[in-house]
Amino acid sequence: MRIAIGDFELADGTLAGGFALDQSRVSVERVFDIVVPLAELLPVLFDRNVRRTTVDFQIARIHASMEAADIYAIDHDAMVPDSGLVQFTATNGAIRWLLHAALITHQLVDLIGATTIHSYHVIGGHFSIAVSYMLTETGDYVLMETGDKIELEN
Repeated sequence: MRIAIGDFELADGTLAGGFALDQSRVSVERVFDIVVPLAELLPVLFDRNVRRTTVDFQIARIHASMEAADIYAIDHDAMVPDSGLVQFTATNGAIRWLLHAALITHQLVDLIGATTIHSYHVIGGHFSIAVSYMLTETGDYVLMETGDKIELEN
């Protein structure tokens, strides 16, 4: 499985010179309200269709050298985005997006020779098959549900 936050690739699905996913866990909390309908006495559950999704996983990375692993471990916090659209790509190519996601914690679990192992705790909203959003920080465009990018002119 591949995982990316924005343009930063956390896992590329390989271990040989890559970033392998391990110990992944997904938890979905559905948010309901308890309401009393008009002219009723008994409360009922009202599904607001709001989800809080928690994803925990570990990534093992093999670096070119022990020195490269040390530098990566030290600089890791500055490299990883705090929040953004998280893309999960399955081995068959299916893509799911975790909307409104934030990287809450990351931790260096182990540093063995040229291998680093980090754990991540990401919280977001719904998993979605299609995403449409507008990005204005690096250039104005709209990303359509089909994956097409439409440039916007001022």
